[in-house]
Amino acid sequence: MQSTTMMLDFVFVFVFSIVVASSEGDWFMTTDSTEASLAVRNSGYVLDAINYTGYIFLTYQEYTVPLFRMYNAREGRHFYTTNSSENDAVLDSNVGWAPEGVTGYCLVKAEEESLPFYRFRNDELQNHFYTTSNSEALAKEQNEGYVYEGTICFLLAQDTGTELPLLRLFGTCPSGGDANGAYFLHVMLL
Repeated sequence: MQSTTMMLDFVFVFVFSIVVASSEGDWFMTTDSTEASLAVRNSGYVLDAINYTGYIFLTYQEYTVPLFRMYNAREGRHFYTTNSSENDAVLDSNVGWAPEGVTGYCLVKAEEESLPFYRFRNDELQNHFYTTSNSEALAKEQNEGYVYEGTICFLLAQDTGTELPLLRLFGTCPSGGDANGAYFLHVMLL
């Protein structure tokens, strides 16, 4: 009996945002549903009721850049960038950031049927926020003090049937924890 192996060219980005009383905590994105389930079950992360859809390549394609994922266990935070110099600078900063690899590859510039992937920061909360939604971005700026840092890349908007979900989760501080989420148990599947 002959077996066939199929490689996926790109990953479906199905972004869930989180509805919580406070933005203190960690925005976490993954393409691995098991990793997301473990984060929900074991680490107090939750999925949001607002769904945004886009797609990210699983492997390098022409006109794409890697979406780097880093984690700071001391602060209980994830950080995402497509800029390799920024990635290196954050990792070299000696403030606890560790690389978690490449989440996937996103488009360098807008194409037909692509979505901008926005990044915001909140200095008071020492946190970053990521979205493809203009209305969600505006609400974060107007109501929660987030500042627009730019469009870090573009996601595809069309499903071709060979994608996996990228889930956006949010983890708040457990009872007794501090605003930096220092008591999170971080789950990473290798």
